[in-house]
Amino acid sequence: MKIEAFGSLPLLKIFFNSSTHNSTWHYLLYGIASSEPFLMVSGDYGMGKTTLCLGLIRLLEKKGETDFVYISTPNYGYAGILADIAAKLGIEQPHAEESRLQNQIYQHFRAMEKPESFLLILDDAQDLDIKTLEKLRALSNFNHNGVFPFRFIFFAHSSFLEKLQEPTLIPLNQRIKRRSHLEHFEYNEVKEYIFSRLVKSGAPGIPTFSEDALGLVFTNSQGIPRLINNLCDACLLIAATRRQIEITAA
Repeated sequence: MKIEAFGSLPLLKIFFNSSTHNSTWHYLLYGIASSEPFLMVSGDYGMGKTTLCLGLIRLLEKKGETDFVYISTPNYGYAGILADIAAKLGIEQPHAEESRLQNQIYQHFRAMEKPESFLLILDDAQDLDIKTLEKLRALSNFNHNGVFPFRFIFFAHSSFLEKLQEPTLIPLNQRIKRRSHLEHFEYNEVKEYIFSRLVKSGAPGIPTFSEDALGLVFTNSQGIPRLINNLCDACLLIAATRRQIEITAA
């Protein structure tokens, strides 16, 4: 193999475009093209949200049409998010307090006759505290000459849906009208996923997984890609030490 078929880190080179990922990808592209103010991708841990997020960032960088900030670790609060926005816009206020920094950002957009769209992509959005989410909702209300420049894409664990039920977050919850949820793989997709990852890693045909082994992977992984990776990686390691080319149920 040229690369790990079932590594733990997101790898776009061997990404498997399942039906649920494909529909979510088109949901994202349509939402961005139609200037939807809020988009949300939810799913259980290990379903590939970050991989989709990285794929979207690569596409946005390639096109170069939209300014955006990618927040990969949103637990440093609203002030940290504002600092990232300011840096992207070329606003030099490294140690400015939150309210001043926010005002500087507003002034930047007010200086434009027609403000350009600015996209905030937030991974692991479930880790954002309620106060920060309230402030992000308020940020989305900023407009100049009737143009609302800030748009948001949340990639979040399913628990984020429960957090949005908090009374103070009802206004934000109501604004996220378009949502996509990543569903667990069915058995046939688990089979296709394993075969696809092996081929893309440089191992077409050898090693193989028996039908019984595939059934066990499906049952124990519950169709979650990260758990499939964990099981298959362990199987390959054991098979390699035993010099076996077929992964059996045993």
